[in-house]
Amino acid sequence: TFERELFSFVRVLERRGETELRKKVARDQIREQLVQLSPVLAKNKFLMGDDFT
Repeated sequence: TFERELFSFVRVLERRGETELRKKVARDQIREQLVQLSPVLAKNKFLMGDDFT
């Protein structure tokens, strides 16, 4: 799910006390998740499918 796969890394970036290494890992993970998701988004007009308009 988005919550587990993507937003958990966003929380790392939002925390002020995180190290730069952890922030870099989080950015890399977010980028990778979005790259993997891009073919799905290119095919479907809506993220949850055409049934959810």
